[in-house]
Amino acid sequence: MSLIWYSLAQQELPQVLLGEITLSSDDAKSEPDLNCSDTVLGMSDPGDGASPVVAIVLVGLTRKALFSWISAYAEEVFPLTQFSRVCSFEDWFELDLRSHKESIVGPVNPIWPSLVLGEMLGQVDAGAGVAATPLVRASACFSFTVARSTLLYPGNKSAEAKCIERLEVVERDLRFGHRQITVAFFKKVWSIIHCIQTVSLKTLNFPDAIIQVVTVIDSRAAGLLAANYALQSDSAESRIIGFDSIVNTFLSQRSSDEVWRDSGAIALAAASLLAGRGTGHIQLLAPTAKLVPETLPWFGLLAGVLGPRNWDKAWMQQAKGVERALRQFFRPDEPVTADLCWPEYEWLSQTYNSLEAISNIPKGSPRNLAIELLPGVNCQFRLAGPGANVSVKDERNIAETEHRQRTSVISESNIAQAVNLIEQARRLLQPQETAEPVHGNLFENCASATQVRRPRRKSGGKQDKTSST
Repeated sequence: MSLIWYSLAQQELPQVLLGEITLSSDDAKSEPDLNCSDTVLGMSDPGDGASPVVAIVLVGLTRKALFSWISAYAEEVFPLTQFSRVCSFEDWFELDLRSHKESIVGPVNPIWPSLVLGEMLGQVDAGAGVAATPLVRASACFSFTVARSTLLYPGNKSAEAKCIERLEVVERDLRFGHRQITVAFFKKVWSIIHCIQTVSLKTLNFPDAIIQVVTVIDSRAAGLLAANYALQSDSAESRIIGFDSIVNTFLSQRSSDEVWRDSGAIALAAASLLAGRGTGHIQLLAPTAKLVPETLPWFGLLAGVLGPRNWDKAWMQQAKGVERALRQFFRPDEPVTADLCWPEYEWLSQTYNSLEAISNIPKGSPRNLAIELLPGVNCQFRLAGPGANVSVKDERNIAETEHRQRTSVISESNIAQAVNLIEQARRLLQPQETAEPVHGNLFENCASATQVRRPRRKSGGKQDKTSST
């Protein structure tokens, strides 16, 4: 990289990015001054007499104030990722980006693309099959991101650790969809990769090779496979029967023993490989993968250890497509392919809680946000909300709905009191039941009185005359 460096105050940064002012060559330096508290720009010279281009923006301890000021007073240049790569002073030092070699990523161990393919199937419904899985999903896999960090920064353990830590931070952000398989699970898988890479399988036949690998990962699962002689048979029908036996054992113990979940998932993945003598029978895992999706990443890990000679056509083509994506070229001064660099996302997540703060960012996809966790290491995250994948749940909206239900404006006691008042009003307004019989008795009494007087007129004439007189 041929870069010249300038130290700027935050008020000058928008003007430089918009081309309103030109920096003087007298202020240029061959190395960035990381002792200053302001912003440092790395400018690249495109040649042919063209103006220098802002390639890198290095931000120090005052980056929170910088991002706050830009988002409030220079919205047209926010986020800065639209113009250049944004990197913290710490990452620039720890990743040694100044001396980063301009070379393509070298050979990739088959374990990584195979594991990524297994995660692609496990994070969604794998019923469509391996061949129908879009390769674009690879960039959204946790394993893809960690693989890129190990490939771009080989031997740098802090890079991998920092990448995993940032994945966990984004995973806890409820503005992104929940995934079926978490980073916590994959941390166990990633730690195993370094151990099983050294396992020698050249002199072993296929069944013994699988049992040998599983023994390194989980002895309980290895014992279950070794005791199932049907899986080691030369008969395809016998191997299917052996696989069904593993499934029955897993289902019978799954609800009673939580520890058995990991061992059972490994045993199921290995059993399907034994049943098909390779990756061709992955569809056997479709029913159980709906209950335990971790089975498919384990399948991908074991298939990667066995190597491409044991892959069927569909698995080979998809895994090679993932490998091609993992070997993408990277240079720190090249344009960023992500929507946000890590310093800006970190500030946004700590400053705003609303979904709109992230969804309004200019994005390559309306429902996804690609974040550069480390320079050159991107991961795509699905935004929560309507239109998301069926397996993605908007936990934030669910929590808000439950809260509204718990804190209803009209409580149950108020409703009961209102019903009671309505019932009392109905009784008062309803006519009395004795009103109609009272009128009837009155008329009946009058009629009775008339009937009594008439007979007395017939029998007693004098009295009648006297009374009439």
